[in-house]
Amino acid sequence: MWDYIGGESHIWPKGDLFATFDGVFMDWNPEIDARDLAVRLINLDTDQADAEEVDQALGWGARRFNAAAAYLVSARIVQPIEHSGGNGYWPCGFLMGDELLRFVRSL
Repeated sequence: MWDYIGGESHIWPKGDLFATFDGVFMDWNPEIDARDLAVRLINLDTDQADAEEVDQALGWGARRFNAAAAYLVSARIVQPIEHSGGNGYWPCGFLMGDELLRFVRSL
C-alpha cells in the first residue's frame, strides 16, 4: 500500500509513487534521470544544492525533476532539505555526501 501525506481535506502521494510509475506512464524514466541528476549534483562540488537552481540547468521542469529527486532520496543517495514553499519542487534542496559520490562512481 502506498503511503500518503495529508489529512481529511488534503491528500497527496509521497514522491516514491512518481519515482516508481513515471517510467511506465510518462515520456521519461526517473531511474535514468536520477543518474543524470546525480552527476549534475556531484559536479557542483558542494555539500548542498537548491532544487530549482539545479533544474534550471537541466531544463526538465518540476514534474520530471521531482521524480528523479524522489528516486535519489528514497535510495538514500541524497538527503532532502524540506521547508515551506519550494516553488513546486520536492525536495526544495539536497544535502549531499559520500553516498552520492559512491553512486556516481558506480555508474
